Formats: sequence, structure tokens, C-alpha cells
Amino acid sequence: PIWGIVVLFDEPCNQKVIEILKKHEIFCVRHIATQLEESDVDENTLLITMTFAEKVQLIEDFKIQENVFTLKEFVEEEGEVDVKDPYGGD
Repeated sequence: PIWGIVVLFDEPCNQKVIEILKKHEIFCVRHIATQLEESDVDENTLLITMTFAEKVQLIEDFKIQENVFTLKEFVEEEGEVDVKDPYGGD
């Protein structure tokens, strides 16, 4: 599933994202972004955020401490922790 922390209404995957995924032979069929709810999270849920602020928001909102990472923390990339949000860009 694809969840978001600010989803005003369920929406399909962006067409630009689908094209990029196809180029890498990753197929995104019928993926719908929905609002993340407390019932979606348990001790086995891996949560990956694009920014540190989003990580903190999940920790505070869902009272969790484990399995929450920024994308760059998860892949152990050095440097800036945040990934620039491409939403709305070209």
C-alpha cells in the first residue's frame, strides 16, 4: 500500500511517476495513495519518510519509536537527511 500523511482524498499514482517506474521495469498498477491511519501501523510496519520533519510527525502522531526512517537514513546515505519533495515539479 501507498500511504500519505497528508492525503485529502484517495488518488492514483502520478502519471509521471508511473512512466519513471516503467523505465526501471517497476510496474505501478492500481496504486492509490490513502491517508495513513493509526490502525495501519503495528510493530511490523516499516515507515519511510522523505523528510526528518515527516519522521518526527509520525513518531509523535502514532506514538512509535521503531521502524521509522527517512529514506536517506534507511539506505544509509551520508549528508543531508531530507529528500527534496518532487511533488508538483517537472
